[in-house]
Amino acid sequence: MKFTDVVTKKDSNTDWFFVNSTLQTRIDLDFPSSSESEILECKQMEEMGIGVNPYHEEDVNVYIMFLLNSLVDSKFYSENGKFLQKKAYEVYEKSTKMNSNWERAMLFRVNADNLLLRLGLFKSEEDDIGNKNYLMSHGMNFYDEARTNYHLGGKSHGLLEVMDKLSADFHKFTIITGDIGMRFGLV
Repeated sequence: MKFTDVVTKKDSNTDWFFVNSTLQTRIDLDFPSSSESEILECKQMEEMGIGVNPYHEEDVNVYIMFLLNSLVDSKFYSENGKFLQKKAYEVYEKSTKMNSNWERAMLFRVNADNLLLRLGLFKSEEDDIGNKNYLMSHGMNFYDEARTNYHLGGKSHGLLEVMDKLSADFHKFTIITGDIGMRFGLV
């Protein structure tokens, strides 16, 4: 999707805008996609001839970019509305009625994405701490359930890694998307 940057007056696309916003936010918050110690450790392991699969988050940056883009073109809600649930227990209840791992994975992923957006991009000061912690734990669990069901359904390894990272560091990613929301004037 194209837009005109009001500062530079140049045409750009939302993919570039959102990935740039994500990277700038990570720099400003001191949440690098890869830490210096991880990079050094990977180099040392490569020098010793050991193959590595480092814990880098560039893939999560791209995932967040696509998630934000899906809000702009309204695909997130139009394509995923049948999976969205209002309450956590409804997500678990609906998952028991689904016949395929792919459907269960989508149910959990979409609801985890929705919580990531709610607690980050669209965070509300009206949510009390207990409610935020409750929602955070469900966001983490939903991404973990999505990962498990994608794995059982034979889904790609890359998507499994992204779900793992989002589950493990859900709180950090709500901070990142929250900062992006402040940059956009959404919170």
